[in-house]
Amino acid sequence: MTNLFDYLEWRGDVSFSESPFNEIDGLLLSQISYIDFSGAVTHGFKDRGQRMDEVSEIIQGLPDFAERSRFSEGINPRTMELFIQAASTRRFSDVRMKAFSDILDESREEQFSAMTYCMKKINAVIYRGTDGHLVGWKEDCHLSCMDEIPAQASALEYLQKSQSRGWRKIIIAGHSKGGNLSIYAATKCPAKIRRKILRIYNYDGPGFEKEFFSSPNYTEISERICTFVPKFSIVGMLFNHTQNLKVVTSGAKGIMQHDPLSWETGPIKFPVQEADAMKSKYLNSTVNGWIDKLSREQRSQFVDAAFDILKKARFDETGGSKSNPIESAGRMISAYARLDPEARHVLQNTVQLLIKSGFSNLGRGKNQENLPGSPNGH
Repeated sequence: MTNLFDYLEWRGDVSFSESPFNEIDGLLLSQISYIDFSGAVTHGFKDRGQRMDEVSEIIQGLPDFAERSRFSEGINPRTMELFIQAASTRRFSDVRMKAFSDILDESREEQFSAMTYCMKKINAVIYRGTDGHLVGWKEDCHLSCMDEIPAQASALEYLQKSQSRGWRKIIIAGHSKGGNLSIYAATKCPAKIRRKILRIYNYDGPGFEKEFFSSPNYTEISERICTFVPKFSIVGMLFNHTQNLKVVTSGAKGIMQHDPLSWETGPIKFPVQEADAMKSKYLNSTVNGWIDKLSREQRSQFVDAAFDILKKARFDETGGSKSNPIESAGRMISAYARLDPEARHVLQNTVQLLIKSGFSNLGRGKNQENLPGSPNGH
């Protein structure tokens, strides 16, 4: 099955002047956004930036290059290889990279990163998805109980700064949480910036609460949003989406289909399939149905209690599931026992509700089309 490496072989010698920026370019830049470019790319929005081939040379010469080439579980280990190969092609070598932003703030419970890629007539603003830090996963869960998570606020601020004096047209893209940030920033930004947006690419990113889609700003840009999910999508079908959703083919199984390097590519577009993602719909209708039954306060309490266990079990330090599973389970049980009684009560009741939601969906058979989070279930 073809992937992003094959795309570089097919189209690497074709410049953006000859073939405009497309949905696969957006996925490629979204994947390499997981790389730590600190010390290799400038932070300023007014800087001209560095050519991608120059950045490739700089980052390969850094003393911690080997460490930067190792990624957390869930991020494809060939990501650095993908970047280096892209930087050597005619298509990407002279693309300028600038305004690298990377925030990890435990006090604000925020994980955010973004980069701007400059071509002749287009700027591509790319938001990173969730990396391996526990604070990032907790922030993702706060999507269910906050009007605006810190990363969304940072995404909006970043877009505004990147376009404060810009005249170029804009592409906005991101994978996983980065896709959610792309839609959020495009919707909330000033009208003068929205008018310059050509496309918003959301690659298997979570959706929003229903009220988000009723704003005039969202209506204005909705036709420019392209959302892609694999057949087995968990993250990308959380919460609510519009009907602008396309199913792509993945060579991976189960939740590993979230990995962009497992997606089948074509010369310009993804080979889109009309697939029935029944397992994905069931799992996400169960989770979304569970979320809908909880108040925002209950969701917040559950998130805090669950991540308190993970923190007490030192998941960030030990690598979570990468470590000995028996040892990890023991630490979690011990951490659960150390929770205060109220937190344990919140966890027990909420998990019981999740189980009930799962059983209630079992009897729905194949009539899943309008379940929350499904392509047709706004």
